[in-house]
Parts: sequence; C-alpha cells; structure tokens
Amino acid sequence: MEINPLTEADVGGYADLLIAAGAVDDPSGPELTRERVAAGLRSPDGAIRLVARRDGEVVGAARALAAGLNTEMSVVSVTVHPAWRRQGIGTALLDALGLDRMASAGVVKGSAGEPWALARGFRVSSSVVEQRLQVASADQSWWDVPAPAGHREERWTDAVPEHLLAAVVEGRFRGSQAEMVRGCEAVVRKNGGDPRVVAAIEEATGRVVALTDLLISPKLPTVARTTDVVAAPPDLSRFVKASALRWLVAERPDVTQVQVKILAGDPEANSSLGFVTVRELLTVTR
Repeated sequence: MEINPLTEADVGGYADLLIAAGAVDDPSGPELTRERVAAGLRSPDGAIRLVARRDGEVVGAARALAAGLNTEMSVVSVTVHPAWRRQGIGTALLDALGLDRMASAGVVKGSAGEPWALARGFRVSSSVVEQRLQVASADQSWWDVPAPAGHREERWTDAVPEHLLAAVVEGRFRGSQAEMVRGCEAVVRKNGGDPRVVAAIEEATGRVVALTDLLISPKLPTVARTTDVVAAPPDLSRFVKASALRWLVAERPDVTQVQVKILAGDPEANSSLGFVTVRELLTVTR
C-alpha cells in the first residue's frame, strides 16, 4: 500500500470511494456523485488530502483542515472503502497526517466510524441530530404561527440592516464585533449563497431574542439549510422558524427540502413544523 497526496488522476477513484462508503455508513446523508465530488475539489479550501492505493486502486482517503481560529486543532476525516476495511488502512492514513490535535465532525452515530475513532483515542465531545422537512408533503397550516405578545418580526436577505446590527451582534455573536457579522455576510455573497434571516425583536427593549436563517447554496439549489443561531424559548423559536418557512416557499418554490442540525436532546426538535429526525452526528476529538 502507498499513501500520497491526492492528484488529478485520483479524482475519479476518490469520488467512487466516497460514494461507496457513504452508501454503507450514511445512507440518509447527502447524495454524492462523481460530478459533485469533483466540483467540491475545484473550490480550493486549503485542506490536505491524502489517498491510499493498493495495486493502483484508491482504497482510502484522509482530509485535514485547520480548525478556524484554533490553529493548534485540525478538522480531519478518514474514509476507507467498505471492501478494504479492518486492514489498517484508516490508521495508516491517520498516522500519515502527522497531527497532534484533531477533531472530526459528522461521524454518523452507529456507523463503523464511531467505534473506529474511539479505539484510536478519540472521545465524543458533542452530538447533533439532523432533521429534514420535505416541502411537498408538509402540512403548511402548521406554519401559521403568530408573533408572541410583545414581539415583532424583522426579515432580511444579504445583510443585517444597520438599525439592527448592534442587537444582532449582541444576540448572535456575543463577545464579537460588527466586523464579524459583515465578514460572514461577505463570505456568503462570495460563494453565491441565497440567505434569508428572520428575527424576533422584543418590542420593549429592541433586543433580538430569537433568530433563524435559511441558506441555499448554488451547489445544491433544491435544499435549504437552517440553523438555530440565537437560543430562544420554544414559542419564539417556533415563530421565527415558521415565518422563515412561509417566506421560503413563497419565493423559492424550487426548494424541495429543508435541513437543520440541532443539539441532541434539544426539547424543541422542530417536529411541530413537520421536521423528521434522520440521523445523529458526533464530533470526536483527540
């Protein structure tokens, strides 16, 4: 077996590897094709990518990327073709990365990756559940949620309105600055994203007390992803999410699915809006 950096000649085999592993480990995950994998590789992200070959066949791969501001931690993923597992390929790839501090997000609970990571000294540091809503089959009457007393709604696309910027910084990015908000918005614009944000404003104080967003990527234009970025009581959370869904279907009828990831065990699991839990994802660290 040989381990080397990924080259253009490996792209087809690399894609086939990810597709085969995904079908076994994560059947509820996003559908992968050779074209989607190749498109992702054409967008430089600074990641280190290694491939393991046996007799010229790509049988495993590893990816490592610096974890944002935490320059001592790297986000890694290791994938081995189901037909080549339990032969030390994954461990060899992990060792070849040569990293001391690592985290891996998106390990599917119950997949082969969970016991493999734990056996190599990783520990589970957090867990989220992914929920999905199929727009065509959803009961949209569930989205008729009025604003709770003493609150009003604000909506925007592209950028936070100036009159709300300070309140959003306080609610969404505690301890940060307005420049961080504007920087995140610039990244979304650069990547061609189509964002929609809904906030609940407490009328007595002007505070942003609930906020959710929907983001559609040009790489996957029929799927909207939403996040819970300001923790809120269930009534306020349900209000902003329902408003975002009504807005989405009115302006983007081509979107067929909405996805959200929330902390595992969160009592407000979106089920009252039509979301269904499809998988649990672990973050492991070493």
